Amino acid sequence: MVALPLQSAVRQTIGEFSENSSIHGVRYIGEHGRRWIERLLWIVTEVVCLAGAVYMMLYLLYKFQGNPTMTRVESAFYEVANVPFPAVTVCNANRIFHSKARRLVDRIKIPESLMMSQHDVMRLLPLLGQLLSSAELGKNIAGRARLDTILKYNNLTPEAVLKEVGQTCSELLERCSWEGHAVECATIFSTTMTFLGFCCSFNSDVDFSLAVQPSKPKSSPLKTPFFGYPLGLTVLLHANTEDYYWGPFASGGVLCAVHDSGEMTTERTPQSMISIGRESMVQVVPSTRNASPSLRDVTPQRRRCLFEDENPVSDSEPYSYDTCATECEANRVWKACRCRPLNFPRMAGPRGTLCGLDKLPCLAKYNEEEHDAMVKNQVKGDQLPSNPGDADQLSEDITQACGCMAQCNSVDYAIETTTANFGSAGSVRRNFYKNLNATDRCLLHVYFDTHTSVLLVNDLVSNTVQLMYVHIST
Repeated sequence: MVALPLQSAVRQTIGEFSENSSIHGVRYIGEHGRRWIERLLWIVTEVVCLAGAVYMMLYLLYKFQGNPTMTRVESAFYEVANVPFPAVTVCNANRIFHSKARRLVDRIKIPESLMMSQHDVMRLLPLLGQLLSSAELGKNIAGRARLDTILKYNNLTPEAVLKEVGQTCSELLERCSWEGHAVECATIFSTTMTFLGFCCSFNSDVDFSLAVQPSKPKSSPLKTPFFGYPLGLTVLLHANTEDYYWGPFASGGVLCAVHDSGEMTTERTPQSMISIGRESMVQVVPSTRNASPSLRDVTPQRRRCLFEDENPVSDSEPYSYDTCATECEANRVWKACRCRPLNFPRMAGPRGTLCGLDKLPCLAKYNEEEHDAMVKNQVKGDQLPSNPGDADQLSEDITQACGCMAQCNSVDYAIETTTANFGSAGSVRRNFYKNLNATDRCLLHVYFDTHTSVLLVNDLVSNTVQLMYVHIST
């Protein structure tokens, strides 16, 4: 007797809920006058949708546990006026000039025990390139030992010799223009250390050729609201190819690298070779990546990135992936050879002792072992994991040198280079081109390609889902 009123009340409640529910399809299940086949179809449809929603929730939870972060495009119209202009480093492809090498050899003393002429010493000088390029290691071991003896006999270091026989910034940079105004090159360029040795850098905060940086107030990153080549950086470069003697490249010209102002130019840096007799347009395409503050609630191991104030190497310097990877590489070389590579950032103290010619056998062995280890650990296609979380971890292990993580906040600079013949500029009315000599020279333009760029945001997956829900709801 009690069950009938209860059953009737339940039916009435379900019917009223179905008729007034805003959930699509539910009203048709309990609506009066519907045939049982219609109700059954709607019940199956709702169950399938519910199962799909549960599956998506579980999949999202699974991805969140494996990698709780997600990158989304915040804006494709982010003004370049908000983006720091990159540092621009230029290096002559030739690292030893014949006339300078000749003057050096003419004044040095040669030990009589070596029974060598000045011409013989000239032929040995390119062996210094083995300290800059691993591709040169292992060649002419006997000559390397004789050159080392001569340099020590004259109290000369390989670093001092390479700086003396190389091209200075005042010789390489003839004319400069920034934001459409002619400026003295010496006021905007400075000498710094790169993977090629001493080079010239624009808008660089750090002189990597110095172990201790001069004390000066930190300046804000250089920014410009302009785009297009007339209002970017323009430099007339004199490569002096007639005086070439040795370089690590098969061609002549000037290497142009574009990078963050606080990072050193390495082999990983985006770069382009500027040919002699060519006018080169280097268009910079910036991409800004910002991190949501909520990422700090997640451990670095899970978010797989570090903020600027989480530098594991130095408490005083902001964190940089490239700097961390370079320093880790230098530490590995130190453990193997007890010296620091010549083309690495300088360091004070015993660990800053630079590698000399006598360390080249050890460096050659180190590079060979590193190469063999990379080949041995290379992952083949059929060994790639199918699990997304494992694949992400594998990618992290392969790309993160020495355990260095990516930067949570960063600006990446991609470059696109176009060139044309560089000849007479008589038809150009700008003062920069007045009485310009194009012989044995090249003209370089570095500029933002447009007034907008892409802004990416690293965020937690849960926050991204909330934003999607709000967007769909509205």
